[in-house]
Amino acid sequence: MNTPEVEYPAVRDIYGLYGAQAQVTQVQVNAQHNYNKLSREAVYGFFNRQFLGGRGRVAERPYVVEKDKDLLVFSDRDKPANALDTEEVTAAVVNRSERRFAGLLQNGGRHFQREMRPALATLLGVDVDVDLVTKSVRYHRGKGHVGAELLLARKGRGEILRGMFYLPPGEKGKLPAVLVVDDGGGQKLIDWASGKVGKMVLGLLQSNRAVLVVAPLLSNATQGAGHDETKLSHYHTYNQATMACRVQDILTALAYLDEHPRVGKRALVGMGQAGLCSLFARALVRDVERTAIDWGRLDLHDDGHWTGERFVPGIRALGDVRTALALCAPGHLLVHATGRHFPERLARKAYRSVGRSGHLQVASGRMSQMEIVERIIGG
Repeated sequence: MNTPEVEYPAVRDIYGLYGAQAQVTQVQVNAQHNYNKLSREAVYGFFNRQFLGGRGRVAERPYVVEKDKDLLVFSDRDKPANALDTEEVTAAVVNRSERRFAGLLQNGGRHFQREMRPALATLLGVDVDVDLVTKSVRYHRGKGHVGAELLLARKGRGEILRGMFYLPPGEKGKLPAVLVVDDGGGQKLIDWASGKVGKMVLGLLQSNRAVLVVAPLLSNATQGAGHDETKLSHYHTYNQATMACRVQDILTALAYLDEHPRVGKRALVGMGQAGLCSLFARALVRDVERTAIDWGRLDLHDDGHWTGERFVPGIRALGDVRTALALCAPGHLLVHATGRHFPERLARKAYRSVGRSGHLQVASGRMSQMEIVERIIGG
């Protein structure tokens, strides 16, 4: 809808750099599709001017519409014996991706990471090197902590991430810091209104850790104007998927810790349904010392489990969570609540390939908050 006022002037200016503004024009037609008669005639007129030196409007001549079946390649003849149907084409594409994925793994963990880390960032459409803008909203002091409510953003981008950063009182110099992300926008961890902390945050503070809690997109009553994947057709043609936006929020939060003068080593905890987003974010950042991921007993072996808020176009072709797990090596990684479908064999192979088998811990049951605290502080 913005083509005449936004895109067209920008494209025309680029053509102007080459003295070729006369070779670009625009026509906007309000129709259900872009192959309507008015649009076709606009193209005829453009070709007439550019290639034949003609002028004015070109009206479409009468014609007979071809039947759909007559436009098929094999409409009047048998298909070759080796021709694939729709399901077979899908299977062939999947097999090709799987062969490529297996080949990259066989080349060793370091090679795999060089190839796949930038590929994953590009597929998600996220910035790993964040140009950070920070605003402090308010400060408060509680029993056993001092805190600051923050608004975090990427410079020149529209999103704003709400966060609460805590420091244990009386400590000086740099401290290890933990980013904790849950599936309730932090409400399971802290009281946003009062700044009071829950059991996990308190446990980390008592272990002399700084703590950052954030509320990623569409959690804790946060809203994304126009961000409704279910109501807009072709939504992902023009917009990031919800999970990709949440991965970006976690990357932005990690960037805040990286830039903070009081923060030393970083750790990441992804709880509940935030575990998967946290895993992908961790896969893109090399220097996170320890990570704890709630797998949520997910079965992610088929496409049906990658719909809704887990949907990201192309993620399965890139190796999905298997790629993310391999990119976490050699950092300390705890994955709990794995259930029966966690790709443990692949994850252990990835850690062996970089000589750090002991840095991967897998637990089929869900760990308590205090058990996670113990693992994060190095227990």
